[in-house]
Amino acid sequence: MEITRKEWNCEQFFLERGPFFHIYSQPLGSDLFYQDDEDRIVTMNRIALEGIQLPIRIWAFTLMSNHFHFIIEGEKGPALLFFQKLKDALSRYYGRKGRHLLMRSVISDATPITSLKQLRDEVVYVLRNPYVVRNDVNPLNYRWSSGFLYFNDYLSFFSRTPMKELSARMKREITKSRDYHLPDHYFLLGEYISPASYIDPTWVERLFTGARQFTLWLFKNVEAQVEVSRRYGEEPNFSDEELLRTMLQLCRRRFGVPGPRDLTLQQKKELAILLKNTYCASNGQLQRLTTLNIQEISALFPLAQPDPK
Repeated sequence: MEITRKEWNCEQFFLERGPFFHIYSQPLGSDLFYQDDEDRIVTMNRIALEGIQLPIRIWAFTLMSNHFHFIIEGEKGPALLFFQKLKDALSRYYGRKGRHLLMRSVISDATPITSLKQLRDEVVYVLRNPYVVRNDVNPLNYRWSSGFLYFNDYLSFFSRTPMKELSARMKREITKSRDYHLPDHYFLLGEYISPASYIDPTWVERLFTGARQFTLWLFKNVEAQVEVSRRYGEEPNFSDEELLRTMLQLCRRRFGVPGPRDLTLQQKKELAILLKNTYCASNGQLQRLTTLNIQEISALFPLAQPDPK
């Protein structure tokens, strides 16, 4: 298939940049990083502070309750050093709050990103993380990530306070540290240093042919989400709406019918097995999507996890 000019531009931009890594931490076993928003704000500010002296660029990130994700441009060594510096700073912060051992159990790793498709997939995977876990989150306005930066026409209208206008005392309070030296062009967004201070949203925007492709990749590219989730040993999690589109595609491609009502009972069971094994559909989702009754589904998957709804 002939590549379009816009797609070619995306590919050339990717080839001109890099290397890229997905830096992430393994989820904490039985604890959470954040007890309140102050903990989250401090983490957001330390991200802004720790990368300044390193030859890296943060393209996207998300803070979850028990793990972190960063898409970073730069060599692996400096990228991992950034995460170590962040970990050390948070260890000092949590130590002052009596949680001395919290950061010691944090294990980080780096996945190299070697193609435009993978970079798109990994960026979207990072931004989708809170949306997958919580059904009340829009990944494009989640406070504790960079998701609100991209294709956002209102970004320039956000109220901003440049760091140069703040006193030394205020800077120490914001960063919870005496090491508060930040570039003058950095600015506050509410109570924390805005990710727009150190992330240029056009970097991610230029990976996609436009806002439409970015949005479709974020919400409808189910296959890519499965691929990346498996890469990190996780089970993908999809809404009914996302699975519905995939299920209808399976009906057409595999069985040659427009939907599940045209399938035989055996074909419906085969469809249910595909949705369970590949897309981790819950029993409740399978009942709603395949028209099988709950007894038939429970017979197929007696030990399945309960419906997330």
